[in-house]
Amino acid sequence: MDTSNWYNPNYQYFIDHRNEKTWGPWPADFGEEAGGPHSVVWRQQRIIYVARKYIGAYYQHHHLLQWNPPKTWSWDTLNPVSLGHQSAGIDGSDFSAWVYNYGLGLHLKIYVDSQYVQIQTNGYGETPYTDILEYNKPSTFDSLVGMLKMGDLIYFAKDSLTSAPSHVAIWIGKPTTDQDYLVIDACDQTIKDSKNANIPAGIQLRPFKSGGWYYNRLLKIHRLIY
Repeated sequence: MDTSNWYNPNYQYFIDHRNEKTWGPWPADFGEEAGGPHSVVWRQQRIIYVARKYIGAYYQHHHLLQWNPPKTWSWDTLNPVSLGHQSAGIDGSDFSAWVYNYGLGLHLKIYVDSQYVQIQTNGYGETPYTDILEYNKPSTFDSLVGMLKMGDLIYFAKDSLTSAPSHVAIWIGKPTTDQDYLVIDACDQTIKDSKNANIPAGIQLRPFKSGGWYYNRLLKIHRLIY
Protein backbone atom coordinates (compact mmCIF):
# COMPACT_ATOMS: atom_id res chain seq x y z
CA MET A 1 0.00 0.00 0.00
CA ASP A 2 1.43 3.37 -1.03
CA THR A 3 1.58 5.63 2.03
CA SER A 4 3.59 8.48 0.51
CA ASN A 5 0.59 10.85 0.43
CA TRP A 6 -1.14 9.76 3.62
CA TYR A 7 -0.52 13.07 5.34
CA ASN A 8 -1.04 15.33 2.34
CA PRO A 9 -4.48 16.91 2.91
CA ASN A 10 -4.73 17.93 -0.74
CA TYR A 11 -4.42 14.40 -2.06
CA GLN A 12 -7.53 13.26 -3.90
CA TYR A 13 -8.41 10.23 -1.77
CA PHE A 14 -9.01 12.41 1.26
CA ILE A 15 -12.18 13.71 -0.35
CA ASP A 16 -15.07 11.26 0.01
CA HIS A 17 -18.64 11.52 -1.23
CA ARG A 18 -19.42 14.10 1.47
CA ASN A 19 -16.44 16.24 0.42
CA GLU A 20 -14.72 15.61 3.75
CA LYS A 21 -10.96 15.49 4.29
CA THR A 22 -11.04 14.18 7.85
CA TRP A 23 -11.42 10.44 7.26
CA GLY A 24 -8.01 9.81 5.71
CA PRO A 25 -6.94 7.35 3.01
CA TRP A 26 -9.06 4.50 1.77
CA PRO A 27 -8.02 0.87 2.37
CA ALA A 28 -6.52 -1.24 -0.39
CA ASP A 29 -8.49 -4.32 -1.46
CA PHE A 30 -6.75 -7.50 -0.34
CA GLY A 31 -6.82 -10.66 -2.42
CA GLU A 32 -9.28 -13.50 -2.04
CA GLU A 33 -6.83 -16.37 -1.63
CA ALA A 34 -6.53 -15.90 2.16
CA GLY A 35 -9.96 -17.39 2.80
CA GLY A 36 -10.74 -19.50 -0.24
CA PRO A 37 -9.57 -23.05 0.42
CA HIS A 38 -10.27 -23.19 4.15
CA SER A 39 -13.12 -24.60 6.22
CA VAL A 40 -15.98 -22.61 7.70
CA VAL A 41 -14.51 -23.00 11.20
CA TRP A 42 -11.07 -21.81 10.02
CA ARG A 43 -12.58 -18.73 8.40
CA GLN A 44 -14.71 -17.93 11.45
CA GLN A 45 -11.69 -18.20 13.71
CA ARG A 46 -9.62 -16.13 11.29
CA ILE A 47 -12.13 -13.26 11.41
CA ILE A 48 -12.19 -13.20 15.21
CA TYR A 49 -8.39 -13.46 15.38
CA VAL A 50 -8.01 -10.46 13.08
CA ALA A 51 -10.63 -8.42 14.93
CA ARG A 52 -9.07 -9.13 18.35
CA LYS A 53 -5.68 -7.91 17.13
CA TYR A 54 -7.01 -4.36 17.34
CA ILE A 55 -8.54 -4.41 20.83
CA GLY A 56 -7.72 -1.13 22.54
CA ALA A 57 -7.59 0.99 19.38
CA TYR A 58 -9.37 4.34 19.55
CA TYR A 59 -12.69 5.16 17.93
CA GLN A 60 -12.23 7.67 15.11
CA HIS A 61 -14.07 8.62 11.94
CA HIS A 62 -11.36 7.06 9.78
CA HIS A 63 -11.30 4.46 7.01
CA LEU A 64 -8.01 2.91 8.19
CA LEU A 65 -6.80 1.95 11.65
CA GLN A 66 -3.23 2.66 10.63
CA TRP A 67 -3.81 6.30 9.66
CA ASN A 68 -2.51 8.44 12.54
CA PRO A 69 -2.76 12.16 11.78
CA PRO A 70 -1.54 14.83 14.21
CA LYS A 71 -3.93 15.89 16.96
CA THR A 72 -4.26 19.24 15.20
CA TRP A 73 -5.47 17.70 11.92
CA SER A 74 -8.98 18.84 10.98
CA TRP A 75 -11.81 16.57 12.05
CA ASP A 76 -15.57 16.33 11.84
CA THR A 77 -16.70 18.97 14.33
CA LEU A 78 -20.36 18.25 13.55
CA ASN A 79 -19.92 14.64 14.67
CA PRO A 80 -17.03 14.70 17.17
CA VAL A 81 -15.57 11.63 18.85
CA SER A 82 -15.29 11.28 22.61
CA LEU A 83 -11.47 11.28 22.54
CA GLY A 84 -11.64 14.96 21.64
CA HIS A 85 -8.97 15.09 18.95
CA GLN A 86 -7.49 13.19 16.02
CA SER A 87 -5.46 10.00 16.54
CA ALA A 88 -5.14 6.58 14.97
CA GLY A 89 -8.47 4.75 15.07
CA ILE A 90 -11.53 3.63 13.12
CA ASP A 91 -15.33 3.61 13.26
CA GLY A 92 -17.78 0.71 13.35
CA SER A 93 -18.51 -0.10 9.70
CA ASP A 94 -14.98 0.70 8.54
CA PHE A 95 -13.78 -1.76 11.18
CA SER A 96 -16.10 -4.58 10.07
CA ALA A 97 -15.13 -3.93 6.44
CA TRP A 98 -11.42 -3.93 7.31
CA VAL A 99 -11.63 -7.20 9.26
CA TYR A 100 -13.27 -9.03 6.35
CA ASN A 101 -11.02 -7.36 3.79
CA TYR A 102 -7.76 -8.11 5.60
CA GLY A 103 -8.88 -11.41 7.09
CA LEU A 104 -10.50 -13.12 4.12
CA GLY A 105 -10.19 -10.76 1.16
CA LEU A 106 -13.95 -10.10 1.08
CA HIS A 107 -14.82 -6.52 0.22
CA LEU A 108 -17.66 -4.84 2.09
CA LYS A 109 -18.90 -1.29 1.67
CA ILE A 110 -17.36 0.99 4.29
CA TYR A 111 -20.37 3.19 5.09
CA VAL A 112 -22.87 1.51 7.39
CA ASP A 113 -25.95 2.38 5.33
CA SER A 114 -24.34 0.93 2.17
CA GLN A 115 -22.98 -2.13 3.99
CA TYR A 116 -26.42 -2.77 5.49
CA VAL A 117 -28.05 -3.21 2.07
CA GLN A 118 -25.13 -5.03 0.40
CA ILE A 119 -26.24 -8.44 -0.87
CA GLN A 120 -23.04 -9.75 -2.50
CA THR A 121 -19.30 -9.41 -2.28
CA ASN A 122 -16.47 -10.86 -4.35
CA GLY A 123 -16.10 -14.64 -4.42
CA TYR A 124 -13.40 -17.23 -3.82
CA GLY A 125 -11.35 -18.69 -6.66
CA GLU A 126 -13.52 -19.29 -9.72
CA THR A 127 -16.69 -18.21 -7.90
CA PRO A 128 -17.44 -14.68 -9.15
CA TYR A 129 -19.29 -13.55 -6.04
CA THR A 130 -20.33 -14.49 -2.52
CA ASP A 131 -23.95 -14.01 -1.52
CA ILE A 132 -24.39 -12.26 1.81
CA LEU A 133 -27.02 -14.21 3.71
CA GLU A 134 -29.49 -11.99 5.54
CA TYR A 135 -31.49 -12.89 8.64
CA ASN A 136 -34.16 -10.96 10.49
CA LYS A 137 -34.21 -10.72 14.27
CA PRO A 138 -35.95 -13.76 15.82
CA SER A 139 -38.75 -13.21 18.28
CA THR A 140 -36.80 -14.26 21.40
CA PHE A 141 -33.31 -13.74 22.78
CA ASP A 142 -32.68 -17.50 23.05
CA SER A 143 -33.69 -18.01 19.41
CA LEU A 144 -31.38 -15.20 18.36
CA VAL A 145 -28.25 -16.41 20.16
CA GLY A 146 -29.06 -19.94 19.01
CA MET A 147 -28.95 -18.97 15.33
CA LEU A 148 -25.98 -16.55 15.38
CA LYS A 149 -22.64 -17.87 14.14
CA MET A 150 -19.15 -16.63 14.91
CA GLY A 151 -18.22 -13.85 12.49
CA ASP A 152 -21.80 -12.79 11.71
CA LEU A 153 -22.30 -9.05 11.27
CA ILE A 154 -25.07 -7.53 13.38
CA TYR A 155 -26.60 -4.17 12.46
CA PHE A 156 -28.25 -1.79 14.90
CA ALA A 157 -30.53 1.24 14.84
CA LYS A 158 -29.51 4.37 16.72
CA ASP A 159 -32.77 4.46 18.66
CA SER A 160 -36.24 2.93 18.80
CA LEU A 161 -37.71 5.58 16.53
CA THR A 162 -35.84 4.64 13.36
CA SER A 163 -35.11 1.58 11.26
CA ALA A 164 -32.02 3.14 9.70
CA PRO A 165 -28.71 1.43 10.58
CA SER A 166 -26.19 3.38 12.63
CA HIS A 167 -23.76 0.72 13.88
CA VAL A 168 -22.41 -2.78 13.22
CA ALA A 169 -20.69 -5.35 15.43
CA ILE A 170 -19.09 -8.78 14.85
CA TRP A 171 -20.60 -11.70 16.74
CA ILE A 172 -18.28 -13.86 18.83
CA GLY A 173 -20.69 -15.81 21.02
CA LYS A 174 -20.13 -17.30 24.45
CA PRO A 175 -16.48 -18.37 24.99
CA THR A 176 -17.36 -20.38 28.14
CA THR A 177 -20.64 -21.28 29.82
CA ASP A 178 -20.08 -18.84 32.71
CA GLN A 179 -19.42 -15.82 30.44
CA ASP A 180 -21.70 -13.38 28.65
CA TYR A 181 -22.33 -13.61 24.95
CA LEU A 182 -19.83 -11.26 23.30
CA VAL A 183 -19.49 -9.03 20.27
CA ILE A 184 -16.48 -7.06 19.12
CA ASP A 185 -16.87 -3.62 17.59
CA ALA A 186 -15.53 -0.09 17.31
CA CYS A 187 -17.87 1.95 19.48
CA ASP A 188 -17.67 5.49 20.85
CA GLN A 189 -19.51 4.81 24.09
CA THR A 190 -18.35 3.63 27.51
CA ILE A 191 -20.53 0.77 28.72
CA LYS A 192 -20.49 -1.57 31.72
CA ASP A 193 -19.50 -5.22 31.76
CA SER A 194 -21.17 -7.87 33.94
CA LYS A 195 -19.01 -6.84 36.91
CA ASN A 196 -20.04 -3.18 36.50
CA ALA A 197 -16.57 -2.20 35.29
CA ASN A 198 -16.28 0.35 32.50
CA ILE A 199 -15.49 -0.85 28.99
CA PRO A 200 -13.87 2.17 27.30
CA ALA A 201 -14.69 3.54 23.87
CA GLY A 202 -12.80 2.11 20.91
CA ILE A 203 -12.37 -1.48 19.74
CA GLN A 204 -13.36 -3.78 22.60
CA LEU A 205 -15.15 -7.00 23.46
CA ARG A 206 -18.60 -6.07 24.73
CA PRO A 207 -21.41 -8.10 26.36
CA PHE A 208 -24.55 -8.90 24.40
CA LYS A 209 -27.42 -9.29 26.86
CA SER A 210 -31.16 -9.79 26.78
CA GLY A 211 -32.69 -6.37 27.33
CA GLY A 212 -29.42 -4.55 26.58
CA TRP A 213 -28.84 -1.89 23.93
CA TYR A 214 -27.43 -4.30 21.37
CA TYR A 215 -30.38 -6.65 21.64
CA ASN A 216 -33.04 -3.94 21.73
CA ARG A 217 -31.64 -2.02 18.74
CA LEU A 218 -30.79 -5.04 16.55
CA LEU A 219 -32.13 -4.71 13.00
CA LYS A 220 -30.74 -7.71 11.10
CA ILE A 221 -27.84 -10.10 10.66
CA HIS A 222 -25.48 -10.68 7.73
CA ARG A 223 -23.53 -13.93 7.25
CA LEU A 224 -20.55 -14.15 4.92
CA ILE A 225 -19.08 -17.41 6.20
CA TYR A 226 -21.08 -20.58 5.47
